[in-house]
Amino acid sequence: MPANDLEVLPRSIARRVRTLGHALSRVQAGLQLMPKRLERGLLDASSTAWIYQWAGSALDSPSTTSEALTATIVWQENAWLVSEVPPVLHGALLLLHLPVLRDFWRKELRAARYEHLRRVLPKVWAMDPTPLPPGAVIAGLGITNWHDLSKLEAKGRHFEIKRELGLVIEQTRWKADGSLTLTWKVSDDGRIDL
Repeated sequence: MPANDLEVLPRSIARRVRTLGHALSRVQAGLQLMPKRLERGLLDASSTAWIYQWAGSALDSPSTTSEALTATIVWQENAWLVSEVPPVLHGALLLLHLPVLRDFWRKELRAARYEHLRRVLPKVWAMDPTPLPPGAVIAGLGITNWHDLSKLEAKGRHFEIKRELGLVIEQTRWKADGSLTLTWKVSDDGRIDL
């Protein structure tokens, strides 16, 4: 991304945008560690099986260091959000937002970076058809089944359903002139090139 694209943002925000590539590369590094941690008993057997069922591909090939990745960043209401990420990171986002992995990510990313990424990255849910226990809701959505997703859309939230992956991705709506594209690549020596 040309440096002058970031000049339209306040200096403190531009600095944070520049570090997004590094933060996402740290997520990828965490994904490389996760299978070993799961084997050592990071989670119970049923949670581990669920993770492999819904995000196993993210754990099988988490490293994308040989190719550049692109994300779209939007400036909205005095904050920036990532509105689109490459499909290769959808499984990573599912795992990043999974409550049972909160302690793992806080340790691997540091708590402040983890909370920041959870705020700015799109939220992803697995469309698990398993019925919820009475009184339970899908975390972050407050609905009891996937048929109620249309009720949230009627209230102004926007979602993209990736049926082939069984994922729901929350979309951010923005004005077209308020977006930037960030492209990064992790070089062989570990540097982040924007």
